[in-house]
Amino acid sequence: MAPHQHSPGGTMTKIPALNGPLIGDRVRSFDFHYERSLDGPRSCYMEGQITGLENIEGCWRYKIEVRRCVEGGKEVKDFARVIYPPVNGTKTTMGRLTDGVELLNPVLSDQQRVDPFDYPHTSEYR
Repeated sequence: MAPHQHSPGGTMTKIPALNGPLIGDRVRSFDFHYERSLDGPRSCYMEGQITGLENIEGCWRYKIEVRRCVEGGKEVKDFARVIYPPVNGTKTTMGRLTDGVELLNPVLSDQQRVDPFDYPHTSEYR
């Protein structure tokens, strides 16, 4: 049986199977699904490390501790230190599947990477 977790509303929600980045990975999270530029005035993204998963209002999200932020092609110093983008594969209200978080390069080896099914510290939204 798959593990479950209580959501803030008191219902049980299934922890998602991840087909992309896992807890511990260094990632880039794009602000807009249609724009993946890394340079130039249209580039907007944040880079950091996935430190957990959170269920926020029924939506599973990566918890990313941000180390770098690019807005309009320029690196900025004043930015949110933690962000919560939807887990890749989450269905949007328009029927599209999210895919805005991409792996930069793993910090851990494949044997050390953590699947949420094995991660006892996945926390609920507080």
